[in-house]
Amino acid sequence: MIADQPDVTITPGLNEAQSTEETVSETPTPQIENKGTTDETPVVPSVPPTFTATPPLQLAGNYVKDEILVRFNDNATEETIAECLQQISGEVESTLDEIRVAVIQIEAINVSNALASLAACPAVRYVEPNFLAFMTETIPTDSSWSLQYGLVNIHAPQGWDLSTGAASITIAVVDTGVDLSHPDLVGKIVDGYDFVNNDDFAQDDNGHGTHVAGIAAATGNNGTGIAGVSWGARIMPIKVLNSAGSGSFADVAAGIIWAADNGAQIINLSLGGTSNSAVLQSAVDYAHARGIIMVAAAGNTGSNFVLYPARYFNVIAVGATDSTNTLTSFSNHGPELDLSAPGAAIYSTSLGGTYVYRSGSSMAAPFVSGLAAILRGIPGNGGSGAITMQMQSSALDLGSTGRDDFYGYGLIQMDAAIQRALLTIDTTPPVVSSIIRANTNPSSAASVDFTVIFSETVIGVDISDFTLATTGISGASITSISGTGETYRVTIKTGSGNGTIRLDVIDDDSIMDVTSNSLNGDFTIGQTYDIAKDVTFSDVSFDHPQWAYIEAIWNAGYTSGCDINPLRFCPDQPLTRAELAVFMLRGNFGADYVPPVAPWNTFIDDWSPGDWAEKWAEGMWLEGLTAGCQDPNEITPKMFCPWDLSTRDQISVFGLRMKYGMNYTPPVATGTMLADMTDVDYWGTKWAEQAYLDQLLPSCGVQGILPLYCPDDLVNRAWGAYLIVKAKDLTLP
Repeated sequence: MIADQPDVTITPGLNEAQSTEETVSETPTPQIENKGTTDETPVVPSVPPTFTATPPLQLAGNYVKDEILVRFNDNATEETIAECLQQISGEVESTLDEIRVAVIQIEAINVSNALASLAACPAVRYVEPNFLAFMTETIPTDSSWSLQYGLVNIHAPQGWDLSTGAASITIAVVDTGVDLSHPDLVGKIVDGYDFVNNDDFAQDDNGHGTHVAGIAAATGNNGTGIAGVSWGARIMPIKVLNSAGSGSFADVAAGIIWAADNGAQIINLSLGGTSNSAVLQSAVDYAHARGIIMVAAAGNTGSNFVLYPARYFNVIAVGATDSTNTLTSFSNHGPELDLSAPGAAIYSTSLGGTYVYRSGSSMAAPFVSGLAAILRGIPGNGGSGAITMQMQSSALDLGSTGRDDFYGYGLIQMDAAIQRALLTIDTTPPVVSSIIRANTNPSSAASVDFTVIFSETVIGVDISDFTLATTGISGASITSISGTGETYRVTIKTGSGNGTIRLDVIDDDSIMDVTSNSLNGDFTIGQTYDIAKDVTFSDVSFDHPQWAYIEAIWNAGYTSGCDINPLRFCPDQPLTRAELAVFMLRGNFGADYVPPVAPWNTFIDDWSPGDWAEKWAEGMWLEGLTAGCQDPNEITPKMFCPWDLSTRDQISVFGLRMKYGMNYTPPVATGTMLADMTDVDYWGTKWAEQAYLDQLLPSCGVQGILPLYCPDDLVNRAWGAYLIVKAKDLTLP
């Protein structure tokens, strides 16, 4: 439902919305303390020298009629000063010693002539009138300004002296739509959407949304109609309520999400309901996660129950006050209430280019949305949390001292909130606090990580912002960077050679904090890694993509290589079932596993190529890790096929049982995970799917949107090492 009261017919001049225009007299001239170095009037010579005066000046502005301000030259003496003053019969009334300026009292000459005379005096650097200062307020020229008491009560004129809002900020009015041709709104409307009629023409057919939009952001100072709170903000019309003023939570949620995805920084929700909704809550959380400020009406039944969505933690709940800053009888209240704003008899835009009065917390919410838009548009100001705090901490405390359930933190005060924002803008540039080793200092590591810590949250960090300082190392490079906020991790490929690696930061102005202050200076004093690379296997260089995995299984005692003198691993050699048996048994039972002794009589294979494999095959059988390679329908004779090459689907079985135990069986196959393994009846599908999920082997490509597994592709010894490391979660060097 719409959170407002029925339209109120009020005769201008007799209703509470009419404000009495305040007549501001000139403020008294500030009294400046006399800080002169002497109490005596300068001696005036009996016969004054004469100077050629410039013509009298044509002065503009308001100024004190019998005073002028003079800045004498630094080398001026009392005598030369007295000579100048005698020309105008002037006397020193007071001085501003810090800036060497004197206030001169004049009586026998007007200000214009006095300025002309003193300007010609050689002892004078400059002269000027003593201009008057006044209390300043930006009063708009809009014809119905006198009817807008709400803007007066929130100190909008004083706030407009500081900011009238930025066109870069958009307020989404999630409501009945907006009159797209209203003269006070038309120049400010951006594309929106109509979720009631499912089109992009969010025309208001009720008037409520138009009224709300005008309060928040009607064009100000244009000589017609009214002024909105933010003159600069754009209006995004989102229609979620029908012509009767009602709509579904689904449409409201859709409207919030649409606004969040299409450039709104502020969302006004002058609507509500009494029921909690996970959908509505999710939409609110979605927008909040994107830094959007949401403002909602508290409700109009006068009850101790703030409506949804105002009730949600991430939404600013707004109650309504009247022209005397008193809570209206209809405004809902409760512990969720955050702020108050004018909501009784508010004059604003309506359908057909007209203007009407409306009352309700619906009218109060857009005052807050307009102020939030102004604060969001101040360059360098903080995010949604900071802006909410600025409005709360600067509010006029009403009701009980401090926050209370009837007024929240109080009535928003536009000037005080803007001043608070301007005072808190960060101008301090970020610096690099430290660059430290993220790992221990492994001398033979293929890659190492550095942790880079900045003094504050920064953005724009990428690989180009870093460089490496190396000694004795070749081929080192930065491969990746991750992190957010203050902390980032940079991964470095260590290359080859013996020496050191240090990560430095380059100050190229791409790194900056959230208020656009660029990084201050380079950083070249971080920790270093000592690198000493003596390869284990002569045929596996540090540049090999699986070097770290091969080293890991060597360090764990799972392999002794494929040859000695020199020690080799044969990384590209296809992996046989016999070799896989060695990996499997040591992976399950440790590097010290000893296979059974002869006789070995389980498998009838021809073992002549090397009987070393038969004992490992026997161990696989005894430990329940294999049933042989013969046809599954044939129990005997048993074959192990030691010299058969391992395929990706076969090795998936070994890897998963190495990871989960010898009795492991994966879940039923889905047939939808891998593009080339859709047959749920094939034995290997479920094994391949689970191996892929556990990242025991990466995909071998992509078909459409699904990865490929290539189950029949042979696996070499290097990829076998990869699988073992993943299955056993071994530590990489």
